[in-house]
Amino acid sequence: MLRVGIIGYGRRIAHMAKEMGVYRIPYVVSAVADPRAAEIQAQGDP
Repeated sequence: MLRVGIIGYGRRIAHMAKEMGVYRIPYVVSAVADPRAAEIQAQGDP
């Protein structure tokens, strides 16, 4: 399984992270680094 870390979770990256499944490569988002971490978690994103 591919483990992915994301630095800067803006709108474009959020969309790309959700669409990676199209490549049929098993992956999990292991870490997200963003100054808005609390807001992102409250929205239920990774």
